[in-house]
Amino acid sequence: MAVLERAVGLRNAVFGKKADRAVECNTNRFIGALSRQKFAGLGEVQVRGARVRLGWRRQLRGRVGGFANRVELRGCVSTVAPGTTDWLAGYVEQRRGFTAGEDIFVSHVPERIAANRFLEEISTLPCIVGGVGTGSGAKAADLFEVFGTEIVQTTPVQAELAKIWTNIFRYATFALPNLLMMNCEQYGANVFEVIDLINRDYPRGGIGRPGLTAGICLRKDFTFSEERSSAPGMLLAVSRVHESVPLFLVEGLKRRLGGSLRDRKVAVLGLSFKRDSDDARDSLSYKLIRLLERELAHVSRHDPFVPAESEPLDTALAGADAVVIATNHSAYEGLLPQVPKSALLVDPWNVTGSAQVFAYADELVST
Repeated sequence: MAVLERAVGLRNAVFGKKADRAVECNTNRFIGALSRQKFAGLGEVQVRGARVRLGWRRQLRGRVGGFANRVELRGCVSTVAPGTTDWLAGYVEQRRGFTAGEDIFVSHVPERIAANRFLEEISTLPCIVGGVGTGSGAKAADLFEVFGTEIVQTTPVQAELAKIWTNIFRYATFALPNLLMMNCEQYGANVFEVIDLINRDYPRGGIGRPGLTAGICLRKDFTFSEERSSAPGMLLAVSRVHESVPLFLVEGLKRRLGGSLRDRKVAVLGLSFKRDSDDARDSLSYKLIRLLERELAHVSRHDPFVPAESEPLDTALAGADAVVIATNHSAYEGLLPQVPKSALLVDPWNVTGSAQVFAYADELVST
């Protein structure tokens, strides 16, 4: 709480969600932190397919007049395409005559905090600052010093690339066990046993477990590089691996339940995209549910962190022909005794300890 106490003491701190509101009010705006400077956040971008839609640029063009004062801090903590921060500084200079680093201070300070870990990581993760001009970097550093973390000064484009490739690295890393899971299904192998063979007492192992991987950041950030990539299609292939996991699970269900899911009850457990989180944005659970409904299955759903879209766990499981663990919530670790004995359990995370992606509950022994 000490971090919050220090931040709350800052003057002119304003919370909000829309970048245009910050510009209109000419007040402070920050994503995930508090500000004592005049700040306009640019917000998240939108992605359609593999194209990046920078709709906020159009909003900004109509609001440059809001940049009224010559000594202000304008910055962005959200993911943006490489070159965006320099573009913003140039655009403001072109339209208002302000020189970045002297009249106005423009920085990219990428936010890399994991969901549900703000208080822990805001004061421990290095704070990357990419300012346009020395003055901008210094002003942004002054803003973040209240959290007591290390400040790492760099160029705007390097800060932008660091943010993008932090998420690309994770997205690509998570794709490998998912692809291995599909490969094991082709050959009748157990993916968890293969992963154990890879990692056991091997100094160059380290492959993780499979599972549905998406979320508001990982699902879109690769497109910032894909759009101008020297190896077009490489990162798109990573995305296709993740996006095909729901279909892989549905097809696996069909093969084991007689070739059709029509009128079968399937319980989908977990709606958020991350363990023990209530954030369901861009979760692949909803894609899985849509695919099941297309097969005319009766889909029940439960997530202890998304109660508004859930039914009670016992109701969701009652009479289920199949149970799919879509999110590896800790609440599902002791689930096996509650699964109907005749149901097919689908647990790509191995959160229940079943040690199989597809297994009938009556064949499993709860530990």
